[in-house]
Amino acid sequence: MVGMTALFSGCAGILEEADKAVSGELKVVSRDSRNTAMGNVEIGAQIQNTGSDSKSGTLVAQVDVEGGDTHTQRKSVTVPGDQLRSYTVSIDIPMSDSLTGFEYRYDAWIQ
Repeated sequence: MVGMTALFSGCAGILEEADKAVSGELKVVSRDSRNTAMGNVEIGAQIQNTGSDSKSGTLVAQVDVEGGDTHTQRKSVTVPGDQLRSYTVSIDIPMSDSLTGFEYRYDAWIQ
């Protein structure tokens, strides 16, 4: 009986790894930002699907204004299997911050 348990336990690990390879995951592989004429920030993100099936997730984009607030925006995304897609998220920055020539840090990730 011990041998059988070890055998099935090993198979479960193999099946789990195979499942990860088929389902894959979404990854943000590059990101950039730009200021709009209205003083807002647009964050661009390239998202890669490492699996063979289409996968959906939530792209989270965040701008941290130095000496100010942190602004977060979410967007639902879907990427076909084994492909790369680009998305843009626009974040509204309060007029008081954008008029002062603000500096900021930004990031984007999949949730």
